[in-house]
Amino acid sequence: MNNFERISIVGNGLSAWMICAFMARQLQHTDTKITLYCGVDAENTADVQSPLPLINDFFNAINVSPYAPGGLGGVHPKLGNAYLFDNKNPFFHVWGKYGAPLGVVEFHQLLIRYMQAGHAVDLNKLSISSASILAGKFQKPTQDSNSIYSTYETSWSFETKAFLQLLRSISEHLGVEVNREKIITLKFDDDGCSVVDESGAHYKSDYLINTAPGLIEGGQKAESWFMSLPFEVKMQAKIENGISALVNKIKVLDESSWLHEVSHRNIALRNIYQFADQDSGKTYVQEKPRASRCLSFGPAMANMYSPIFSPIDLNLIAIKLLLRYFPSPSDGGAVVNEFNRVLSGAFENLRDVTQLCLNT
Repeated sequence: MNNFERISIVGNGLSAWMICAFMARQLQHTDTKITLYCGVDAENTADVQSPLPLINDFFNAINVSPYAPGGLGGVHPKLGNAYLFDNKNPFFHVWGKYGAPLGVVEFHQLLIRYMQAGHAVDLNKLSISSASILAGKFQKPTQDSNSIYSTYETSWSFETKAFLQLLRSISEHLGVEVNREKIITLKFDDDGCSVVDESGAHYKSDYLINTAPGLIEGGQKAESWFMSLPFEVKMQAKIENGISALVNKIKVLDESSWLHEVSHRNIALRNIYQFADQDSGKTYVQEKPRASRCLSFGPAMANMYSPIFSPIDLNLIAIKLLLRYFPSPSDGGAVVNEFNRVLSGAFENLRDVTQLCLNT
């Protein structure tokens, strides 16, 4: 891996500290200097986070065990989502497999044959995750492929404040410098990238990661991610947790609105989303989030309201791709284009899942 001499990260919130801790850990044995410029508007972030299981790849990348002493602390396991209905029991959409491995015959083939024979199937009874949710008990997945406890995945819910504290601690321990001067713009020229503060001072770097929308001179072309399916948050409230803390809750309220509860231990954050009449421009992705010397990340990469996925999940997708296509001075157009192509495909998959859930 070829190293940069200096990397600038711009932002003030969860996305900036996530990418800061990640880059600091990945480059800790190099001479690269990393500076975080936090003199921008604060990122709007919920009090509780409950990301997809991709968060485990991120914890591995920053060398943290979330539940070990000295780790994140206060985490709670999460096994999936509960889809709520008025007249029937919830359906648990769990992370991992339904049914145990059955040798050469795939489980779904047996299931289809059973249903074709006219038998009713309750998928909640065909998953160890669902059984755990119903019983209110949890056991960490095992790596032993012969065990039924290897058939599911887990994520975690945690308080944003504790997560930020962990990320800051890792970053500062690894020597990240923090500049708090007010930033007004970002510039690019033949010599590299510059972060410009309100006094006119230019801070040069070889590579820039920006999490604050609207700072790059000239802007970057953006396109609607949801196309004709934009959402607006109509209500937010903190309530006592219902069913099980092992799942988040999703419910269709009517033709135009959804309820999503993100639970953490005994509390839940309830969000009600509604279709907007038209794309307001708040829901977008950068057409090319990564350039040769710049990565748009977090809110500068994508700003999304969704009843299923959270913005932190988009951060995790980009970070996972960075592990595969790590930036370096020798990166050519082919590497950058491949990163953007795969990232765009991942976003389209999330969009398609959202559309599927809305139309079923």
